[in-house]
Amino acid sequence: MFLHLSPIPRAILLALIAYSGFSVADAMAKYLLQTNSVSVVMFKTAALAGLACGIWIFKAKGWAGFFPEKIKWHFVRGTLVSIIAFLCVSSFGKMPLAEFYAISFMSPFVTVILAALILKEKLVAHRIYAIAFGFTGILTVISADLGHISIGMIYAFAAVFVMGFNILVIRKIGPQEFLPL
Repeated sequence: MFLHLSPIPRAILLALIAYSGFSVADAMAKYLLQTNSVSVVMFKTAALAGLACGIWIFKAKGWAGFFPEKIKWHFVRGTLVSIIAFLCVSSFGKMPLAEFYAISFMSPFVTVILAALILKEKLVAHRIYAIAFGFTGILTVISADLGHISIGMIYAFAAVFVMGFNILVIRKIGPQEFLPL
C-alpha cells in the first residue's frame, strides 16, 4: 500500500490514517459506553478488528499466516494490547476524550525512558529536547485537571505505561512480520 511513495511521506500518510482511525474508534467506544459495559464494547471492537485482520491474513498467506515465527512474542503483545484496550475503554467512560489523548501522547516519553532502562539505549540530546517539548505541551493541556485526579486519569496513565512496554515488544518482534499480525 502506498509503495510508490518514498518512506517518509508513506510513513506520514499511514500515521495520519491510523490516528484518524483511532479517533473514530475511540469516539465510537465512548458513544457505545453510554449503553454498554466496558467488556461488551471491547468485545465488539476486537471482533470487528479481528475479523478484518483475519480475512487479510488468510487472503494473503492462508492458514500459515496465523503462525508467525515469533508467536510467543505475539502472545505477549496480544496480552499487553488487551490490557491497553481495557484501560483505554474504561478511561473513555470516565473522562473527556481530549484529556485522554493529552495523557496518551505521553507514551513516547515513557517508551524512551523504558528503552533507556531496559534496552540500555542512549538518550541523545535531540530526542530529549523533542520529548521535553511535547511533554510540556501535554502538561499544559492537563495541568488544570491535575488538582482532582479521577479514576479515568489513572486508567489513562496506566495505559500509557503499558503502551511503552508494548512498543518494546513490537521492537523485539521486528519489522519483518506481516503487517496485520
